Amino acid sequence: MLFLYLAVLIIPTAVISVWDRLVMRFHGPSWAIYRVTGIIGTPIHELAHAAACLLFGMQITKISLYRGSATKGPLGFVQFSYRQTSVLHMLGRLIQAIAPLIVGGALAIWILGLYGQQLHTDTSINGLLYLIFNTAGSTLSALYNVATASATGVALSVLALVIALHAIPSRADVCIGLGGLFACMLTFGLIALGVSTLADQSNGQSFEFFGMRHIAQNTLPPLLAEWHVTLERGTTITLLWLIYGSVVVTTLALASSIVFIITPAILTKSLRRIRSNLAPLNDDQAPSP
Repeated sequence: MLFLYLAVLIIPTAVISVWDRLVMRFHGPSWAIYRVTGIIGTPIHELAHAAACLLFGMQITKISLYRGSATKGPLGFVQFSYRQTSVLHMLGRLIQAIAPLIVGGALAIWILGLYGQQLHTDTSINGLLYLIFNTAGSTLSALYNVATASATGVALSVLALVIALHAIPSRADVCIGLGGLFACMLTFGLIALGVSTLADQSNGQSFEFFGMRHIAQNTLPPLLAEWHVTLERGTTITLLWLIYGSVVVTTLALASSIVFIITPAILTKSLRRIRSNLAPLNDDQAPSP
């Protein structure tokens, strides 16, 4: 389960970080386009963070849904406070970090009609690779089908691309998520150790004083085992759906970068080069005085 959460959190960020290094070669014209698409995408990203804070009782200290005047860095932010000893806030930091990915993925899946897909539940490396590449292929196929269906489909496709472009967790989000993950692992590890010790003691005299030895010996171990299996399966299915959504968002974000950033930047540079090449020709053709 730890591996699955790390996949949800780190894979989209790592892919987009590498991709951003390539995109930054076109920084001049690309930033203006990124800022324009952020009018829609950034508020969704920040509202997802804010919703996670409210859901888990973490206090929002400062929020900016969109900074249109920004010349670099994030176009919005949510600052919040939390109690380090609160289990609820530990879970909140886990969810808060990937909240834009959850919301962006849900919106993209709904817009493109990907919610009817059969989820591949194999958690091996090969199974996850199949899930990733199969989801990426079905996402691009759905995007093409929606975009070529009608004028409304074109608008919906553009909307999905814009949302995805701004749904990837930032580096700050990753740090928050990893901090929450470490705190949860430590806390729930201690709880699991306590429960395991309790079950081991059920074969001794620990419960005899309370008249609960029979319950501890015959009832508690099967209940704990069943609870563990149910929790593990539920968590695994949830994380696989999150991976599915994150792959949808990452695929669309890459496609969005090509459509909104790289292609316009290449066209702009090509036009400038053509103009610079034509300028000497025009000077040669100018009449002599």
